[in-house]
Amino acid sequence: MKTHHRLFFALRPPEEAVPYLVEEQGRFRPGHAVRREHLHLTTVIVNDHRVFPAAIAERMCAVGDAIIADQFPIILDEVAASRRSVVMVPSEPLRGFDAFQQCVARGMARAGLRERDGRRPRPHVTLLYRHGPPLRQGTIPLSWTATEFVLIHSLLGETRHVVLARWPLRAPKLPTLH
Repeated sequence: MKTHHRLFFALRPPEEAVPYLVEEQGRFRPGHAVRREHLHLTTVIVNDHRVFPAAIAERMCAVGDAIIADQFPIILDEVAASRRSVVMVPSEPLRGFDAFQQCVARGMARAGLRERDGRRPRPHVTLLYRHGPPLRQGTIPLSWTATEFVLIHSLLGETRHVVLARWPLRAPKLPTLH
């Protein structure tokens, strides 16, 4: 299989959340578990390319540089499975994630970059790929505060992710006392 190149903005869970995600992977085996260092929530993704799209990566870095956004909570409290994959998802809309995703999408549009298939991914962390029946069930909630976002270069066919850039999200402002 030839390597294809995929670029996307993502949020990564903090290191202390990874053991729980790995535990959830184990509940739904057999299957091909996503490597712990690849666990993420995709925010915006562009079409795949046969050769590394350096110009697009450069424009995506410029988009990341221009984004000013606040930190926000992530709460994943359900497991959903299609016939091919198992993911953790929120049962309620993630307003902060949605606002951030729209901010990134606007920056991409201003930079003349198109989102893959014209669709934005719903918030989820893919746990594993497997063949099995669809399901949706509650699970022990996993929550964290998104404090940064990254631009990932995924080398499809090599199972490799390279973080090209990372940007901090602003800490929420505390109310001032008078």
